[in-house]
Amino acid sequence: GGQKCGEIASESAKLTIIQEFVKGEKIPRCIESAHDAILNEIKKSPDKGGVYADLRNIYKTNPVNAKGYLDGTGDKNLDGEVENAIDLAERLAKSTRVRQSIIRYAFRYFMGRNEFLSDSKTLIDADQAYLESGGSFDAVIVSLLTSDSFVYRKQPSE
Repeated sequence: GGQKCGEIASESAKLTIIQEFVKGEKIPRCIESAHDAILNEIKKSPDKGGVYADLRNIYKTNPVNAKGYLDGTGDKNLDGEVENAIDLAERLAKSTRVRQSIIRYAFRYFMGRNEFLSDSKTLIDADQAYLESGGSFDAVIVSLLTSDSFVYRKQPSE
């Protein structure tokens, strides 16, 4: 009947709007009802429709399960159960393989090409500059842009 989108969504506290749709409950399909629900929420906000009106209570969401598992990285310090995004970021930050990968991609970006075997000294020097500087990406860039790979680069042939 006469219910509107916002009213239906707020009545079912444990279901998301998508779960309601899958269950087959009546959800008004008219845009006007959804528009009315949003306007009602804006009217409730302290600044009566200001730019920063918080509309998050229109739809309920399920909690996010951020757990995961890393496997096959080749690094025993990386592989294993991951509790959340912070845990993943901290593990990746400590990884030698990830550090070298980031330096390799910096090389590719600043050189405008993939690395060759002859660039191995440049990559080792950039990695060493990163470690000696305490993790400064600026040191990596300076190392790359003062390397023989950069200074003696050839113009691309047309």
